[in-house]
Amino acid sequence: MEAGFAPVDQALQKARLVVVEPDFVMTGASGKIIAAKAAQAVAGLDRLAQPGAGAHDFNLTLDVETARIPALEAFTQVNEPAALHVGGVLTKFPLPGRGSLVDWLENWRQADGLLALGKATLSNGTTQIEASGPLGFDGEHRLTGKLALKLRGADAVLARFGVSGSLLNPGNLLGSLFGKVKKPAPDGDSGAGGIRLPLTLQGGKVLVGPLPLPFVLQPLY
Repeated sequence: MEAGFAPVDQALQKARLVVVEPDFVMTGASGKIIAAKAAQAVAGLDRLAQPGAGAHDFNLTLDVETARIPALEAFTQVNEPAALHVGGVLTKFPLPGRGSLVDWLENWRQADGLLALGKATLSNGTTQIEASGPLGFDGEHRLTGKLALKLRGADAVLARFGVSGSLLNPGNLLGSLFGKVKKPAPDGDSGAGGIRLPLTLQGGKVLVGPLPLPFVLQPLY
């Protein structure tokens, strides 16, 4: 594990953390175990340099390669390593100090901290999910936020919830509601040919557009 810090005027300016073969295990408030392993994870923080930014607002990057995430593989039914790439802004980031991870998360929540995703990409086999938008925790410690999703290679996953990819074609009701990408970009952009979906996490519920999914978000801590 490597870390580098450059404090100026007693305020953190930049940090970089490299973890080789991380093995992450966390037990949620419901007792459910969240686990993940990866070949390498690299996280970076750079103090946000723009008018109005606070001393605890940072640009965040996170890159995780060759990850095995049992919950994700069960969801996508793809038994292959995943990759995660995140870029966004972390607001009101409390510097680690004494106390547990739970204490840190609660301090961040009480400070109304947010993770504003500029672009997050999760790839698992041929399935790729891109997300942008704000995320945080509600008073019950559940994830909350509104995200814009783009899914590629996710027809099999959608079918498990009774949604046919053909229903999302342009011109169909759901396609008009959610906005399927109509045709590949002329430059061959890999982002073309996907399905755009608005995702809302609120009050423990998960909604795609106005439609609720059969999920109940549990407290993360």
